[in-house]
Amino acid sequence: MLLLVLSCEDEQDKYGALHIEINVIQDQGAAAAKIASSDIAKVTITISGMDPINIDVSSGTNVSRTIEDVPIGEQIVTVDLKNSSNTIYYTQTQAVEVEAGKTASPIFNDFTPKNLSI
Repeated sequence: MLLLVLSCEDEQDKYGALHIEINVIQDQGAAAAKIASSDIAKVTITISGMDPINIDVSSGTNVSRTIEDVPIGEQIVTVDLKNSSNTIYYTQTQAVEVEAGKTASPIFNDFTPKNLSI
């Protein structure tokens, strides 16, 4: 007699999610991640070990994205704000703790300017 037993691990035990919101507007203000540039055309979200996520935006756009299947544990997350030629104008990186079956919501509001001329 041959007995074959298959089991599936609950994938939810290995992954969580990440929710990121970014406001691309022309005014400076107190809300999270307000960027004073009408030149921002793309947002790239990079999570360690995952493919980057590229989002086309325009001034006045509120980018809200939930990324599923993020491995649990500490993940390094970088958000780059770029122009239409993919030049990074603003960037921010932070470590985010991702828990199994939960959604982490880090706040990105301290961007560092790059490649900007005065």
